[in-house]
Amino acid sequence: MICVDPLVGRRSPSWNWGESCHLFTDDDNYEELYEFGRKLNLDPIWFQFDKRLPHYDITRKKREAAVKAGAREVNMRYVRGVIHRRRSQA
Repeated sequence: MICVDPLVGRRSPSWNWGESCHLFTDDDNYEELYEFGRKLNLDPIWFQFDKRLPHYDITRKKREAAVKAGAREVNMRYVRGVIHRRRSQA
Protein backbone atom coordinates (compact mmCIF):
# COMPACT_ATOMS: atom_id res chain seq x y z
CA MET A 1 0.00 0.00 0.00
CA ILE A 2 1.26 3.51 -0.79
CA CYS A 3 1.52 5.70 2.30
CA VAL A 4 2.40 9.25 3.34
CA ASP A 5 3.58 10.12 6.82
CA PRO A 6 2.90 13.44 8.62
CA LEU A 7 4.37 16.69 7.33
CA VAL A 8 7.34 18.06 9.24
CA GLY A 9 8.97 21.46 8.89
CA ARG A 10 12.64 21.37 8.04
CA ARG A 11 15.25 23.34 6.19
CA SER A 12 18.77 22.26 5.43
CA PRO A 13 21.39 22.98 2.78
CA SER A 14 19.92 20.16 0.68
CA TRP A 15 16.19 20.91 1.29
CA ASN A 16 14.68 24.36 0.73
CA TRP A 17 11.04 23.47 0.17
CA GLY A 18 9.63 23.86 3.68
CA GLU A 19 7.35 21.21 5.10
CA SER A 20 7.79 17.73 3.70
CA CYS A 21 6.97 14.10 4.31
CA HIS A 22 7.75 10.65 2.94
CA LEU A 23 5.89 8.81 0.19
CA PHE A 24 6.59 5.10 0.68
CA THR A 25 5.18 1.62 0.38
CA ASP A 26 4.49 -0.51 3.42
CA ASP A 27 4.74 -3.79 1.50
CA ASP A 28 8.00 -3.36 -0.45
CA ASN A 29 6.15 -3.12 -3.79
CA TYR A 30 8.57 -0.66 -5.39
CA GLU A 31 7.07 -0.95 -8.86
CA GLU A 32 3.77 0.28 -7.45
CA LEU A 33 5.62 3.12 -5.69
CA TYR A 34 7.52 4.11 -8.86
CA GLU A 35 4.27 4.12 -10.84
CA PHE A 36 2.55 6.20 -8.18
CA GLY A 37 5.50 8.61 -8.24
CA ARG A 38 5.15 8.94 -12.02
CA LYS A 39 1.48 9.91 -11.56
CA LEU A 40 2.67 12.71 -9.27
CA ASN A 41 5.40 13.75 -11.75
CA LEU A 42 8.17 12.72 -9.36
CA ASP A 43 11.51 12.22 -11.05
CA PRO A 44 12.69 8.61 -10.48
CA ILE A 45 16.13 9.91 -9.46
CA TRP A 46 14.48 11.49 -6.40
CA PHE A 47 13.75 8.03 -4.99
CA GLN A 48 15.88 7.35 -1.91
CA PHE A 49 16.66 3.71 -1.32
CA ASP A 50 17.15 4.12 2.43
CA LYS A 51 17.52 0.69 4.09
CA ARG A 52 15.15 1.67 6.88
CA LEU A 53 12.42 3.25 4.74
CA PRO A 54 12.86 3.55 0.96
CA HIS A 55 10.92 6.66 -0.04
CA TYR A 56 10.44 9.91 -1.91
CA ASP A 57 10.58 13.20 0.00
CA ILE A 58 7.55 15.22 -1.06
CA THR A 59 6.19 18.69 -0.35
CA ARG A 60 2.79 19.66 1.08
CA LYS A 61 1.28 20.08 -2.40
CA LYS A 62 2.57 16.71 -3.58
CA ARG A 63 1.29 15.13 -0.35
CA GLU A 64 -2.17 16.54 -0.99
CA ALA A 65 -2.05 15.20 -4.56
CA ALA A 66 -0.87 11.80 -3.30
CA VAL A 67 -3.76 11.53 -0.84
CA LYS A 68 -6.24 12.49 -3.57
CA ALA A 69 -4.68 9.79 -5.77
CA GLY A 70 -5.18 7.15 -3.07
CA ALA A 71 -2.17 7.24 -0.75
CA ARG A 72 -3.01 6.31 2.83
CA GLU A 73 -2.20 8.87 5.52
CA VAL A 74 -0.37 7.17 8.38
CA ASN A 75 1.05 8.32 11.70
CA MET A 76 4.62 7.94 12.93
CA ARG A 77 3.71 4.89 15.01
CA TYR A 78 2.72 3.13 11.79
CA VAL A 79 5.98 4.21 10.12
CA ARG A 80 8.00 2.84 13.05
CA GLY A 81 6.13 -0.46 12.69
CA VAL A 82 7.07 -0.66 8.99
CA ILE A 83 10.71 0.08 9.82
CA HIS A 84 10.72 -2.53 12.61
CA ARG A 85 9.21 -5.17 10.29
CA ARG A 86 11.86 -4.47 7.64
CA ARG A 87 14.64 -4.78 10.21
CA SER A 88 13.32 -8.08 11.52
CA GLN A 89 13.12 -9.48 7.96
CA ALA A 90 16.71 -8.50 7.12
